[in-house]
Amino acid sequence: PTPTTQSPYGGTARAIPGTIQAEDFDNGGEGISYHDTGSSNALGQYRTNVGVDIEASQDTGGGYSLGYVASGEWTEYTVNTTAGTYNLSGRLATATGGTVTVKLDGTTLGTFTVPNTGGWYTWATRTLSNITVPAGTGKILRIEFSGGAVNTNSIVFTSVASPTPTPTPTPTPDTTPPTVSLTAPTANATVSGSSVALTATATDNTAVSGVQFKLDGNNLGPEDTTSPYTYTWNTTTLGNGTYVLTAVARDAAGNTKTSTSLTVTVNNTVTPPPDTTAPTTPSGLTSSGKTTTSISLAWNASTDTGGSGLAGYKVYRNNSFVASTTQLSYTDIGLIPTSSYSYKLAAYDNAANTSAQTLALSVTTSTNTQPPPVTTPKADFNNDNIVNIIDFSIFLAHYNTNYSPCDLNSDGKVNIIDFSIFLTKWGTQG
Repeated sequence: PTPTTQSPYGGTARAIPGTIQAEDFDNGGEGISYHDTGSSNALGQYRTNVGVDIEASQDTGGGYSLGYVASGEWTEYTVNTTAGTYNLSGRLATATGGTVTVKLDGTTLGTFTVPNTGGWYTWATRTLSNITVPAGTGKILRIEFSGGAVNTNSIVFTSVASPTPTPTPTPTPDTTPPTVSLTAPTANATVSGSSVALTATATDNTAVSGVQFKLDGNNLGPEDTTSPYTYTWNTTTLGNGTYVLTAVARDAAGNTKTSTSLTVTVNNTVTPPPDTTAPTTPSGLTSSGKTTTSISLAWNASTDTGGSGLAGYKVYRNNSFVASTTQLSYTDIGLIPTSSYSYKLAAYDNAANTSAQTLALSVTTSTNTQPPPVTTPKADFNNDNIVNIIDFSIFLAHYNTNYSPCDLNSDGKVNIIDFSIFLTKWGTQG
């Protein structure tokens, strides 16, 4: 949350004599510890949750500086001062020229009139000599900008004469670590994706400086220096499995505390898209052999790139489905000798996608060269398993006719020849 009261940034007032970094203005917010014409840190550096524009300094020594400065803007710093006479120096850069006024508790200490230094990142030192500063604690130093934009890196108070220093009591060292706990995700949770929210709470007897999230003991992103303490975790860069999360809180004195660890499971199993791609059409369909009643087929394998995998082949005879097989051959049986058959083939996969059919292959079964079996005429006309007088009566009844059961030589007429054959079977079963 945005502070509503003014306090030193980092929890400690700046000291005069000494250097005051322009970016370390007090906590408090717009109209309290600073005034800026913008509502956010447009340059996005250092203190990203304030409205003052802060950028990485291109001055000697690096660090940060105030940029995009406009007339009427100001920043304030809580300072503890030692009475004395000082040279007041400012590290400044401008492409237009402008003025920078330094005030202490509302009283003007001096004004820098800054000409064009040669560019927004061409830094120059301007100095005001013999500035008198009274002693005090908790005083408010204000830097005001007018008459043009002036990028500001730092303000330095240097003693002209070294007064006898007042001994500073040694402060009681802070040895109390912060408290910290992970609040999300929950223990033993299963997480996935690129935006898993990690959150932690932390408190300290003075102030929490930051919270560092850790994954299996290694830093997970940068330390978060602003409450609420969060980090967006991208789990897609990790393998599936269990991981241990912790959070380490730090205070300004360097005391640290590690939270209770929690274990989570990363599961980024991706469901493949449905397979809508048919296999390739089989090639090389040929007849590998045939008999009077069967035809054997063979072909080359199809390929399937849709993901579900090749399942098998469908065999069609005369445009009708007859069988499926997982092999690269098939024998069609129960056929008629000396008959022509047309065969086609298609491949199918495990998602039921079927390829286009092959061109038709025409194959003719072999001719039956075996002579027909010799059949012996049957004279047991009444089927009582004995050729006797009853069968003779039946024969006589059909003599000189074309009654086929009694036409034992199949010449189309029941005659003396058939009677001769009949006599040879007398007393037998047939």
